[in-house]
Amino acid sequence: MINDKEKKMLSYIFNALLVVAIVLVAVTVVLAINGTRKHATYRECTGTIIGFYKNSSEGAVGSYEGVSISPVVEYNVDGNRYEFIGKFYSTNMKIGQSITVMYNPNNPSVASIKNGVIFAPIITGILAIILLIPVIVYYIIKSKGLV
Repeated sequence: MINDKEKKMLSYIFNALLVVAIVLVAVTVVLAINGTRKHATYRECTGTIIGFYKNSSEGAVGSYEGVSISPVVEYNVDGNRYEFIGKFYSTNMKIGQSITVMYNPNNPSVASIKNGVIFAPIITGILAIILLIPVIVYYIIKSKGLV
């Protein structure tokens, strides 16, 4: 059997997981709404990956260095050339690869990679579910007085 101190610690841990899961659900909803809005109002065109942007930042632990990689995408709208740094990256991406771009018809310089618009809410939603399952199990067990 666990003592009161351990029960309190478990409660803190699962309450923290619940808060993180709720934040992820909120982020998922915002991303889904934004994606739906883009699909309804943005137009699609084909862009080309012309390079990759590496954003380095020193981590807080020792000499760990985190590197974020983003594709640099070029596309044309009405004869005008545009570039942007994408927020979605896959290891399958290669320089010269064609990619679907969604751009704002009122301001063609505002664009996104179509796959990023689709996959971002899916990923955050899956993470929220993964966190919510043990939290729900914990609260069920707690309600039955087993913890």
